[in-house]
Amino acid sequence: MNDDKIYRGGGVMQNFRFSVITPNEKVYDMVQLMIQDSTRVAPGQVTLINGSQKDAASQIADAVHSGAEALLAWEPMATQIVAAYPQARVYVIQPSILDLLNCIHHAPKEGKLGGIIPFSLRDYYDDLKPSF
Repeated sequence: MNDDKIYRGGGVMQNFRFSVITPNEKVYDMVQLMIQDSTRVAPGQVTLINGSQKDAASQIADAVHSGAEALLAWEPMATQIVAAYPQARVYVIQPSILDLLNCIHHAPKEGKLGGIIPFSLRDYYDDLKPSF
């Protein structure tokens, strides 16, 4: 067993499943590396979808119907997903959110983790809290 791959958290976090829908292949590759290198999220918790692929719409539908707790997507894909699946929790990835995810990814394994949520996201704080 690789000691660097200890997925921390318990209970809810281990069962939290989400999908990341990327706008293109380059971002897909970058997010895929982040997921593989993560010690906080098990790769099985994440469904990674390349939004530029032909079958992206069916993969998104599968993610929604399989019970993913959240969908993370860039615009304009996020708006399209919300319109198609109003019951889904969709979080728009903006540079500030991507920066926050990157900080979480690089955070030390030990100790507590704090985050600064941009003022522009204050209305979504209650929705973001369980995700982190």
